[in-house]
Amino acid sequence: MVKSKKSADAEKKFAARKKGGDDDSNSFDDGLAGSESGEETAAMAPDLSMESLRKVFHLPCVDAAVALGVAHSKLKRRCHKLKIARWPQRKLASLVFLRDALPNDPRLSASQREGIIAKIDAEYSKVMLDPNHPLDKELEQLRKSNYKLNYNRKLRCAAKSGKRAGSAGDTETAPSAGGCGSWQGAPDLAAAAGEARSR
Repeated sequence: MVKSKKSADAEKKFAARKKGGDDDSNSFDDGLAGSESGEETAAMAPDLSMESLRKVFHLPCVDAAVALGVAHSKLKRRCHKLKIARWPQRKLASLVFLRDALPNDPRLSASQREGIIAKIDAEYSKVMLDPNHPLDKELEQLRKSNYKLNYNRKLRCAAKSGKRAGSAGDTETAPSAGGCGSWQGAPDLAAAAGEARSR
C-alpha cells in the first residue's frame, strides 16, 4: 500500500505528539520557518511579560491581544500562567469613571473630593501592579452607588423620552449640570462614602 505524502506527514506529527515531542518544529509553515534559527524565532515572538501586559491593562482583552500581536486565546493562557485571575480592564475603567464623576457631585466638599480622588488613584496603581488586588471596601461601595445613580438617571430619562433605559440612543455617560443628567433626587456619593467608613 502506497501512502501519500500528506498521510506520512500526519503520521510523523502524531508520533511526535505521542512521544511528547514539541510539535512547533512541524508547524503548518515548515518550509518558511525551517530556515530560521531558534534565536531568530525567539526574537520575533511577542513579549508577553507582566511589564508588557501592564501597558495594555486599560484595553479590553481582545483589543489588548491585537495590540500585543497575539491571539486572544494565547493571551488568556499567558494570563493563566502569570496567575492573573481576571483581565483588569473593567475594574480600571470603573475607577476612571468614578473619578470622572466626582467633580459633578455638588454635595461633596473639595476636601472630600480630593480624599476620594487620592484613594482612587492609589487603588488604580495597586491594580496596575497586581491585577488580582481586591478593591478597597469604601471604593467598592462608592462604585455601587455611582452605578445606581447612573442607572436611576437613565430610567428617569427613558421615562421622559419614551425609550427604554440603556438603549442605543442613550449616549450620555456622565451626569450633566441639569435635566435628566442631574444628580438631584439621587443618593449621595458623600453619604455612600460615609456609610462605607462606618462599616
